[in-house]
Order: sequence, then C-alpha cells, then structure tokens
Amino acid sequence: MHTIAQCNVYRYTEGQYQFLLLKRIDERKHFWQPVTEPQEGDEEIGVTLKRGLRSQIGVEHVKHLSQETYSYEWYTGGNRGRDIVFAVEVHSKTEIILDNKQYLEYQWLSYEDALDMVKWSGNKEALRRLMKRLETEPRVPEIELNTHSAPAGTSYSAAGNAQVNANTATQQGNFVSQVRHDQLPELPEDKNKEYGLL
Repeated sequence: MHTIAQCNVYRYTEGQYQFLLLKRIDERKHFWQPVTEPQEGDEEIGVTLKRGLRSQIGVEHVKHLSQETYSYEWYTGGNRGRDIVFAVEVHSKTEIILDNKQYLEYQWLSYEDALDMVKWSGNKEALRRLMKRLETEPRVPEIELNTHSAPAGTSYSAAGNAQVNANTATQQGNFVSQVRHDQLPELPEDKNKEYGLL
C-alpha cells in the first residue's frame, strides 16, 4: 500500500481563509489538488511532509502546522494507498515557488471555490474537516512582511515566482508556531513520536 502525506496549505487574508490548490500535470486530464508527497521506503511521514512542502511549493518556514487532521484509504488504477492529511498555515504574504515538472499553476481560493475545484472525494472531505476546525480555532496575529498578497482566485504559472519565509511566534490550541527556524515547527510530543517531526 502506498502512503501519501497530504497537506492543505492555507492563509488568512482580508478577513477570510484561502486555500492553496495546485493544477497537476496529468496524461489524461489536468486536475486541482493540495500538496501531496509519496512516502519513500521506511522514512517517517514527517520527513515526507517536509520534502513535499519544500520541493513542490518552495516552503520551508510556516506559521502553523496542525496535527493529523484526517486519513483515508483509496484505490485507483490498480493501486491502493492511504493519505495522511496535515494542514499548514503560511503568512498571508508568503509567495510560492511552484514545481513546474508536476504542476502547471496554482491558485489561492476561498473555501467554497476550493471545495468545488478539488477532484477527489478524499481531498474534499479533508478540506471540510479543516474548515470546521478553523472556524473554532483562535487566531494568532500576523507580523508584517515587505511583500504583496494577491487576491483569491488569481492564477500563477510555474515560472517567475519568488519565496518569502513566514515568521511568527506563539503556541496556541492544536497548532504550533515558529520564529526564524530552518525546519518546520514541531508537533506536540505524542505526534512527534508517531510521525517523526523531531
């Protein structure tokens, strides 16, 4: 069985949450999805998660990293697998470096538009669960960065993007934050042991 680290990347800007979707290059049909990265060998899922964020969208610094939000099994094209879903909040002004070998473009979308655009039912359910959780989580104020934030629904091609790393402080609720660190933030101790994010 294949194991996939799925990550719903989101930001809070202009009074609403926006979710990052990537348009995947596929032989049959292009489709939109969150960040997904296959686990390699016996590596721990935390390693898989960090590699996916770094290689697919150029993100190494995040504002909040959630515990596992959802997991599900799937079967398609003769392959069986399991997605372990996490959620990552980035600063509202973080820019994305897109992997142009896997994706054509990306968009920041409202919850409703993202839910409508993702292809697979597992992606939809993971997004629903995340939004329900975000509606009850307290928010942490952001610091200002000297970059720009584009509105939801804007498409970006795979070329010409620049990265800005997010910085913040504070641990709150089910999310963990970081300040100027070279790795993704740590999960609570029990999840660190289970998913290897130490």
